[in-house]
Amino acid sequence: MDAWSPPRRKPAARRLALASAVALLLALAAGPAVAAADPVIMAAGDIACSQPGSASPGKCSQVYTSNLALQQQLSPEGLAAVLAIGDEQYDAGTLGNFNAYYDPSWGRLNSVVKPAPGNHEYKVSGAAGYFDYFASKGVQTGGRNGWYSFNIGTWHLVSLNSSNQCTPVSCASGSAQETWLRNDLALNQQPCVLAYWHHPLGSAAKEQDMWQDFYTAGVDFVLTGHIHHYTAPHPINPYGNPDPNGPREAVIGTGGDDANGSGLLKMTLHANSADWQFVGSGASDSGSATCHNGSPGPVTQPQPAPKPPTADFEGTQDPSTLAVAFEDISTAIPQVTSWQWSFGDGTTSTQQAPLHTYAKAGTYKVSLTVTNTGGPATKTADVVVTAPIPKNPPVVVGPTTTDPPTGGGGAGGGTTTTTTTATTATTPAPAPDPSTPGTTTTQNSVNAFAAVRGLGRLTLGSLVKGFPVTVTGPSGRTLTVALTVPASVAKRAHLHQRRLVKVTLTKPGVASLRLGPKTRAALRRSKGKLTAVLAVTGTGVTPYTKTLTLHR
Repeated sequence: MDAWSPPRRKPAARRLALASAVALLLALAAGPAVAAADPVIMAAGDIACSQPGSASPGKCSQVYTSNLALQQQLSPEGLAAVLAIGDEQYDAGTLGNFNAYYDPSWGRLNSVVKPAPGNHEYKVSGAAGYFDYFASKGVQTGGRNGWYSFNIGTWHLVSLNSSNQCTPVSCASGSAQETWLRNDLALNQQPCVLAYWHHPLGSAAKEQDMWQDFYTAGVDFVLTGHIHHYTAPHPINPYGNPDPNGPREAVIGTGGDDANGSGLLKMTLHANSADWQFVGSGASDSGSATCHNGSPGPVTQPQPAPKPPTADFEGTQDPSTLAVAFEDISTAIPQVTSWQWSFGDGTTSTQQAPLHTYAKAGTYKVSLTVTNTGGPATKTADVVVTAPIPKNPPVVVGPTTTDPPTGGGGAGGGTTTTTTTATTATTPAPAPDPSTPGTTTTQNSVNAFAAVRGLGRLTLGSLVKGFPVTVTGPSGRTLTVALTVPASVAKRAHLHQRRLVKVTLTKPGVASLRLGPKTRAALRRSKGKLTAVLAVTGTGVTPYTKTLTLHR
């Protein structure tokens, strides 16, 4: 019997070759290696109406737009984040509205949503509804300040708070938010940077200091909302002028509230670049851009010195009182940032559209100083305040007889004679009640009034966004605010009706006048001057009317 001997081991080189061959065979069997997909984000602002949303594009389409994001989340690319860029909930961002309308639609994205507040959130003091809602869902908001930052892949993202055009949350140099932003950008180590907040630079001049921080730090994109349409990313500098070295500002106010486009901006964040595409209805756009790699842009090129405003104002007296509503109708680019009124009786105001009550009738020398980054400008004019007309003139109704039936003919008929005595009134006395002949009644007439800002430059674009009209009048009565064009304008624009918009208020407040995009397009195409009549009416209310010029 042979003696046992251990098996001979294969040389090490042969063992390694065999292992490599096996690994290669396994790799070939598995197919080509799949690289990890670059992260995808989506963004939009101006989102939920205060009514159940629609799954179709158009007005109140928050369900439609959130469905687009959910489809992306379930796709092979996935969805790293959804940027909700302000005005998440209309008309006021109360906690109740958030829970009733935003939550059933965009609330389904709370696991990936990264919000920023807008001006409609600040219709509630301190944007409490916004912060309380997202805190209850465990969504990051930066505490009650509303600014924070985070990283996705090689990108650094910064969420900021423009509140209501940087009021009450300041964007000025040295403010808490601007100081935080400078420090955050200085500490950033990522090669690509994207910032987002609610207001575009052109609609909030007070953002300029923080835009200078963006420019200096080489920020690549700034995403905004507020304007209810889509504007493709385009590079600008802190003056709002085109500049290839500036951040690319995009406007995506298409999150669902308005019928002027519904959709989101989809961005694929590569290591040193980004691709974008508008997803939804109402716009078609795509593009790509490389990052600045965190390098500061060159020194901003010298810009034309900003010009001071052309100051102008008008005052409209409530005929039943000594109150005058003053309206700033100045024209200014850049926009006016402060107002200083002197009413000619020793009193002043810094409001944009103050309502001032004089002690007595007379002629007052009123001045308005408006200031923008180009400096101040002043307009002074005499304002005549007349003695008020009584609100409740007595109306004496005399005896009434009966008219004969129309076409009746014959004897026994009589004529109706009504004797009315009244003091001067702003409107004709209402017809007396024939069931109470010979009685004395009091005309229950009070005045409606409207304080409208910016009448010197009322554009069709501002009516698409929503033009605010502050209405005063009696409490407990329904007031109707309507904007109507003359028949000649309606005919030139091929409009089916003269009334452009009608808003009903159950108490004094602010009415937002909005045009639909089709009406706006028809008016823009029409030739000749565009005028309209603003009217505030109501039962037992002296109407207020004013003729306005509409600028294309």
